[in-house]
Amino acid sequence: MVAEHKATLETRVRIALIENDMTQTDLANELGISASYLSDLLKQKRTGSKAQERIKTMKKYLNIF
Repeated sequence: MVAEHKATLETRVRIALIENDMTQTDLANELGISASYLSDLLKQKRTGSKAQERIKTMKKYLNIF
């Protein structure tokens, strides 16, 4: 039996960045946030409502769901 693997947000974002020839800093600039804040979002260190809204925006921008 094959175990189902669900990629983490961080993994999905990294793949999307590679596919779009972007860096994490490029994405942060596009979203109007700092690279360190983006890193915190990806590592799930920020979980409040504002963070969730940023994640939603990021997913939409990268076309990942």
